[in-house]
Amino acid sequence: MAGLYTTLPLLRHQLKITGVDPVQDEALTQVIEASSRGIDDHPPGRPPGAFLPPTGVTTRELYTRGRLVREGCDHLLLLGSMHEIATAGDLLVEIRSGETWRTFTGWEIEPPDPGDPITVLRARVWPRDALLRITARYGWPALPGKIAQAALIQSMRLAKRPDTPEGVAGSAEWGGVIRMARLDPDVAALVESVTGPGFA
Repeated sequence: MAGLYTTLPLLRHQLKITGVDPVQDEALTQVIEASSRGIDDHPPGRPPGAFLPPTGVTTRELYTRGRLVREGCDHLLLLGSMHEIATAGDLLVEIRSGETWRTFTGWEIEPPDPGDPITVLRARVWPRDALLRITARYGWPALPGKIAQAALIQSMRLAKRPDTPEGVAGSAEWGGVIRMARLDPDVAALVESVTGPGFA
């Protein structure tokens, strides 16, 4: 399976599983897949494996409407947490002009923090309410450590789910039953600390 944010050996180690059981390993791999896609869907809209380094160049279209912020004499185009770009290589911006596309120039990359993807493009003027076509290597330069940790936590939680019928866990010491949320709160907090507010 592609686009996984943690590994089977690491999950087996955390669950203290020894020995070889192909059926169990297949089930755990499916758990990792579900956890990884759950992280992609928080919030919904990311493609599978969005936090991994890109394997190729893709093209996406987006409107400038609602994405422009003025800073001094320049305007910033906010790509947001759904369109992170791993590297400046192959980055091309085009603008729709009638029925055709033309290359849009005069922009530059707002340098990200080390290890972070490109999420902002700066220009003196961006056209308002325009449709852009951006060709780039979408993804992250490397899998963020917090995303890897979030995937491991969520995978452990799902792997133990058969021990919590109907998604609940309880103990007399806790005074009752605690219902398990769809996405672990610690996982949600880790993902949000990496991505911040996002928009499609």
